[in-house]
Amino acid sequence: MLTYRSVILSLCLLLAASFPAHANEDPELQRILKAHVDAMGGWRAWNKVESIRLTGTIEREGQLFDYCLIKKRTDKIRMTITMPLPGEDKEEVQLIRAFDGEYAWTATRLAGADDYLKQELLGIETAIDLASDANVMPQLMSYIFEGHYFTLEESDDYTGHTINCYPDRENKDSFFQFHICAQNYTVDFYHTVLAEAIVSTTTHLSYETKNDLQIPNQLLVDAAGTGSTTMLIDSIELGVGIYDAYFSPLPIQQ
Repeated sequence: MLTYRSVILSLCLLLAASFPAHANEDPELQRILKAHVDAMGGWRAWNKVESIRLTGTIEREGQLFDYCLIKKRTDKIRMTITMPLPGEDKEEVQLIRAFDGEYAWTATRLAGADDYLKQELLGIETAIDLASDANVMPQLMSYIFEGHYFTLEESDDYTGHTINCYPDRENKDSFFQFHICAQNYTVDFYHTVLAEAIVSTTTHLSYETKNDLQIPNQLLVDAAGTGSTTMLIDSIELGVGIYDAYFSPLPIQQ
């Protein structure tokens, strides 16, 4: 039942989602962040997305692997990568990594099988990493929504806008640095910086428009120590009807 209280609460939530929660007074920075949100489709449209399924291929060191990535509100994510079974020409194995909002876990199984060959819980650091990528919104939008601290940076070698995002405002040595196109305000690429060193660079090579939302559909990830990986997204589905149990591990014998 729609009540006065629920209407006021909805308006407050809408207002909170329309403005970043961090106390940053730079009007140019605020203008750029708002322009980015609008370019990606806006808060109202993204807040309607309860889940998203991305399928495609991963190219690494000349090899192609199929993958399926599903995210669901809130903080649920599962990625399945299918690859040839070592030593077997016709059989494939699936590698799964997932987070259900509480547990991070990984498993392997033969493609098409219901039972896992192996399953184990993962540590807190992996859980934090998976949780940080579990938002259905694009990366920068999710950080704006979560109220992270931002600064606008000068750049001598990039013609767009350079913005630093600090998940921990007290730790300025580890952050994300986003490079935003001056023409259309989408993210061209971003660095992940840990202890003042760039550990990975993610480039958005192209975008796809889906229900008036802008979604990166071709990404290049260059990571220190592991090389380059290209992710091609062939299919984007919004509002996937999937049970929460899909993201949770099976009972593990202790």
